Amino acid sequence: MTLHERTFDAYRPALQRMTRIGIALFLAGLGGCEIKPADFFAPPPSSGNTQSHAGDNTPPIFVNPFPAATLAGPFAINSVRVDINDLLGSNNADPSGIDPASVSATIGGQALPLTHSGSTYTASLAGRADGQLGIVWSAKDFAGNLGTSQMNLYLKNTGPVITVPTPPAGTSQSSGASMQFNVSGSIIDPYLFRAVGTVLKPGPSNQCGNADNTPWPTGTGVGQVSGNSWDYTNNVLNNGSFNLGATAFNAVAPGGIPMTLRYCFGVSAEDKAMDATGAAKHNVSVRYFTVDQTWLPPVVTFTLSTTATYRHIGPGSSEVCVTITTTPAQADKAFGLAMTGPSFSQPVQINGTLTSGSMVVRVPINQFGTYSGGVIVGSQSSSYSVNVTSSQGTCT
Repeated sequence: MTLHERTFDAYRPALQRMTRIGIALFLAGLGGCEIKPADFFAPPPSSGNTQSHAGDNTPPIFVNPFPAATLAGPFAINSVRVDINDLLGSNNADPSGIDPASVSATIGGQALPLTHSGSTYTASLAGRADGQLGIVWSAKDFAGNLGTSQMNLYLKNTGPVITVPTPPAGTSQSSGASMQFNVSGSIIDPYLFRAVGTVLKPGPSNQCGNADNTPWPTGTGVGQVSGNSWDYTNNVLNNGSFNLGATAFNAVAPGGIPMTLRYCFGVSAEDKAMDATGAAKHNVSVRYFTVDQTWLPPVVTFTLSTTATYRHIGPGSSEVCVTITTTPAQADKAFGLAMTGPSFSQPVQINGTLTSGSMVVRVPINQFGTYSGGVIVGSQSSSYSVNVTSSQGTCT
């Protein structure tokens, strides 16, 4: 460096101040501005927010957490947010402002994706598994003061877990009067709100779980079920288990045509999750079990019994009385009665229709002796015998 260069560098600051003074005097002459001595010696402004904030000694504060700390949760949410402000310093120094680049939200040291609008900063929870979260917010102001805040909440975006170890068979066939169906298992959720079971009848879609499903008609009649809705909440809360048991009754009348019906057995459970405002936003889990039941014409089962007595009505006029009993009553069912005895040269055959569960058939006789035979109703048969003597006898 030459002597002239060293001399110029020595006087550079003074020349810069003189230049600013000249400009200031010129502007003052034009606009009547007041010129302060401090203006002559102030350092030149710099670009950006790099000026000194030595007076700001108060860290940022975190307000308006969303969701609020007063809400219990659990929360079915995908993000959280907070407002970060830099206030007037404790020494009345002007706030230096929040440095956006310094703001972070972390869980276990892992940073969450952040966005911000004004003083509101939002952290994404997308992809986070359910569970307790401790979110640490951190921010600095331009003076370098560090502020932190912690947000604790339980994140829950999935419904209860429904487990059925042995689902009912998808197809079944029966000619019986009814069939018993059971769906049993467990429901696990630390925040269970409700657990229910249903039996639904599919609509035109013939698919379980569609909007066209309706509750299956209840009763003990043809094609009905014993029940179509149950509440298992208390059972699940007490021991974690449930058992949906329903009796379905044969949908085909005796002598009818076989038909297949689809039964939708549904188990539903929901939790107590809420949104960030505290409004209910329950997560619901539903499982459907489809059973295609083929009903065959029922085989009617009953018991048949017969008893025989006699009575003398008058000279040369007597009768044997055969009582036919069916349990349950087989009214309107055909019967056949056969009888042999001293009054007949060949067996007597009487055919008719039962009128009740206990019906008496009277057969005229004219001789003493033993009368016996049998009665047939459907696939059932029963025999009888009575010895007719000179005593009066009775018929019921």
